[in-house]
Amino acid sequence: MLTSVAASSLPRTPVNNADDQITITGTPMDNYPDVQRAQFCSSEESAKSNAFVKEYKIPTQCTQPLAIVPDPDGNIWFTQTNAGRIAKFDPINEVFTEYNNTKWQKGTRSMMWGIDYSPDGSLWFTDEATDGIWKFSIVDKQYARTNYPKIADSLPQRLSVEGSKIIVNDFTGNKLTFLDPTQSSAGISYLSIPSPVENSTTPLFDLIDVYQFPKGMTTPNGIAAGTNGKMWIADTSSSFFFSFDPKTESFTKYITSTPQVSSYGNSSGVIKNPVSRPYWAAFNEDGKLVFNEQTANRIGVFDTESESLVEYMIPSHNPNWADCEEMENCGLAQIFDFTISGDKIWFTEWVENNIGVIDTSLPLFFDVELDSQKVTLKKGEKIQLTLSIISKGHNISNLSIISSDTAEFSDLIVENNVSDTFQLDSDTPRTVQVSISASDNALPDVHKDLIGTQTDDLVVSKFVTVIIE
Repeated sequence: MLTSVAASSLPRTPVNNADDQITITGTPMDNYPDVQRAQFCSSEESAKSNAFVKEYKIPTQCTQPLAIVPDPDGNIWFTQTNAGRIAKFDPINEVFTEYNNTKWQKGTRSMMWGIDYSPDGSLWFTDEATDGIWKFSIVDKQYARTNYPKIADSLPQRLSVEGSKIIVNDFTGNKLTFLDPTQSSAGISYLSIPSPVENSTTPLFDLIDVYQFPKGMTTPNGIAAGTNGKMWIADTSSSFFFSFDPKTESFTKYITSTPQVSSYGNSSGVIKNPVSRPYWAAFNEDGKLVFNEQTANRIGVFDTESESLVEYMIPSHNPNWADCEEMENCGLAQIFDFTISGDKIWFTEWVENNIGVIDTSLPLFFDVELDSQKVTLKKGEKIQLTLSIISKGHNISNLSIISSDTAEFSDLIVENNVSDTFQLDSDTPRTVQVSISASDNALPDVHKDLIGTQTDDLVVSKFVTVIIE
């Protein structure tokens, strides 16, 4: 078991100013004053699409979709945090169905972080505002609520159906709760397991291995287990994600590409080091790691074998969540959750009232190759690599070279011989010379350098393992 004392950046339900004007519309938009509606309800009237991503606007205004999951028939279900209910999307007919919750108190907003499908034909989801666990029956379209067994500072967050048990992580209560939904005269039974603490003498903790998180991991959020036994962890305070090998008890730090300016704007010039904030993590059927990058407005797909990373830009932006001023196509859709169904990645946009889908079966317009993905340097030494950008039958304009690395204190410097955007012709690969330098004061360590190419819609890159002797 992995533990941390770090605080998280998970958002809570916003608070209204009692003096703000509210124009009544008869929709969930009425939960926000007029001045906040562009920020929380959607800044655009229609959904957007690009070559790899298609979005769908939810019929009811300002529902604020969050947790999302598929059912065995391929339907997509998601929570509507500003309406206290769930909704279904039929991908074949592209039709939404929203199920009113008569048990929900009007005007209440709740961050519903967890949802899962149960084999009995029901959906379970969490409710942060009222500390509730809800069940929705797909057959009879009825809701039922259970009080979460909380302590003073509980927050039921993610949820998973495992066999006959419902497992809930209590984010601020520091425990896992196993619920047995089989009703008895005493109600739903449960078992809570507290997070291990250092030097604890509780017998249960004798069965749990505790590993200290590495330097640089401050807000671990998403975690996923790979087929090779490694654990993968997303760090939401940074641009980092990590692997953990329980055999060697060692961590490896990776990094996303730097967020594109369209996600953060920086019209004021005050943002010096933008971060992508990887959030949740899961593996798809091909064994690739998927994670959402909250403040980069992207979803990443990482091939753990080839150490290749593809990052898909989400086309909708809400400028009220970034330093945009008058910039067009700037801001965040707040992609707080995603789910995987076959070769599709479905996601929600909390402040744009959309759901969307990435089709990973579509061939990329270009690919990148490096002549070496492992190099060794002494401090003060430089090495040169060749990056090849290969078109997949498309003429592509406005490409640029990207690089980022996991080194601290400028131990590594990555440079290339292309200073501006360029065009890639469909029949002619482009090669770029990339140099990696270790500073004179670099300490012995192993780092991951990410090198690749980006367009407005896509970032394709590969990692180089850099060993400083």
